[in-house]
Amino acid sequence: MAGLSFTKGLYNKYMGDPMGALKELNIARFDGFFGESAITNMIEIYLNPLNDMIYSASGEQEYSSTTDNIKAASDLIMELN
Repeated sequence: MAGLSFTKGLYNKYMGDPMGALKELNIARFDGFFGESAITNMIEIYLNPLNDMIYSASGEQEYSSTTDNIKAASDLIMELN
């Protein structure tokens, strides 16, 4: 079940559905095999939900990370340690 959720999460992440990806990756994060990768992908989504290449963006960005997103990413980083 965790493998399927992880795969669905990655699919949703790269198809531009960050909420769907977080839902699926959250299921996979408690698995011994997929957990670390799921958490890492969740952190990336919270910090960059539009999956933009931040270093190459020019001009005004459509999205800026909210404090809630940063807090969620911070909590997940602590979970990795």
